[in-house]
Formats: sequence, C-alpha cells, structure tokens
Amino acid sequence: MHKMSDVELKLKLKSMLHDFKEICNTNSIPYFLCWGTLLGAARHNGFIPWDDDMDVCIFRQDYERLRSIINSNEKYKFVDHTNNNEYYWNFARFTDVNTTYIESHNVPYVSGLGVFIDIFVIENAPPKDEREVWASTYKNLLTTIYAIVPSKTIYDPGIKNLKRHLYDIYRHQKMKGYNFNEIRNDLINWVKKYENTNGDDVMIPDVTFTLQSQIFPKELFSEVTTLEFEGELYSVPCGYDRVLQITYGDYMQLPPVDKRVSHHNFTAYQK
Repeated sequence: MHKMSDVELKLKLKSMLHDFKEICNTNSIPYFLCWGTLLGAARHNGFIPWDDDMDVCIFRQDYERLRSIINSNEKYKFVDHTNNNEYYWNFARFTDVNTTYIESHNVPYVSGLGVFIDIFVIENAPPKDEREVWASTYKNLLTTIYAIVPSKTIYDPGIKNLKRHLYDIYRHQKMKGYNFNEIRNDLINWVKKYENTNGDDVMIPDVTFTLQSQIFPKELFSEVTTLEFEGELYSVPCGYDRVLQITYGDYMQLPPVDKRVSHHNFTAYQK
C-alpha cells in the first residue's frame, strides 16, 4: 500500500466530494456542505488550509435510501452502525473502498474504513423545554459508548496519554456490564427521537456536547444555494451565513496562528 501525502489526501477528498454530489443529484437527494467544509467554502473557497477532513449533511428521510444507493456502488461504501460491528458514531461515513484509513492517536480504531467524508443527519430538534434533558442524555450515551467501544485504541507516548490510557482501562472495567450494541442502538434512536415531529428548529448532532451550536432554525435549510469549493459549486443551506454564525460566531475571522492545526490524527493509504 502507498501512504498518501497531505496533497494526495486532499485530491482524493475533492474527487470524492464531486462523486458524492453526483450521486445525490442523480437521485434527487438534497445535501449540504456542513461544519468545517461549509466554513472552508465560505471563507476560503475550498479546504481550510490546516484542515484535512470533509463534512456533508442530509435530511433524516433520505438516510436509508442514500445508504442503499451508495452501497450498490463498487467504488464507495456507506459505513454506519448497520454494517460495521465496531462503528460507534451516530453519523455515517462515505468511504473509498480502495483506500485504508487508520486512526492513530488516542481514539478507538475502527477497522474497515477508507478515506471518508462524514455524513451528518439533519434531525428535528427537541422542543425548547426538553433540550436540557435531551442534551444530558445524549452526553451520557456518548460517554458510555466511548468507554465500551470494542475496538482498540492506539495511544501516543507521554505521561498525559499514559494517564488517559489508565483512565480508559478503569472506565472500561467500570462499564463492562453494558452491552455495546444496545447502547449504540439507544444512541441512534435518541438522536432521531423527534423524527415525526414538526417544530421550528432542526439539529445536526455531532460528537461534541454543545447543543446550542448544533440547533438551527429550520428555515435556514428550507432552500439550497451554492458556494464554490475548490473550483466547483456545491449545495449549501440558503441560510448558510446564519448557520456559520451560530456555529462559529465571527466565522470570517481567522483563529490565532497557534490554533491553525488539524484536530484529526490518522494515516491514509492507497491500496
């Protein structure tokens, strides 16, 4: 296998995003750039220079159909809790089957992944008077599943990571009575709890605990507009400016130089 350079990785992701767009457009499935990819499009017309991943989102009602369509494609795989026994996230990954991806620093390694685009789900948000309880339960489910995930974690050297390793061992022993598949199913059901409701807000649950930056007025996603990303136009929410303000505040302001670093640690290989 060939270890991919940063340039090769971004070229691969750019190609994958184009193919993802074509799959969605061909099948009349709306999608949006989100999180750092939306920020990159709005601020840099492409990748955030120090970032190395890609995020899109779709509506809950399109999730099952998109999974079926992508998994009939020989080049890509839609990876989620239904087809990977180690997968512990509540979103999916659009994965290139001709690559291998190894998470290498302090997080559980999930086998069977290639270079990927994260596919988040736009869910109906809880009513305002239920949000505190919803967020608390969501946090507890995430904390539990991180403690009992069956995949192996590779730790960096150093005292700080040794302490983390020992804490993870303690936490895993404390929670060994929990069933991973049951907790994972509870997590998936919890994020789509309000699937059949019709409130004014939507949410895009990710792996953080800050619900206030994940809830948006539904009207911001009511129509599609486009922004350029690496020389090609992609779908973004009609209210993308407000979405970015809610998530990042003054998003056009660059972070301090010492904060311009990738938050993802992995190695990618071309087969």
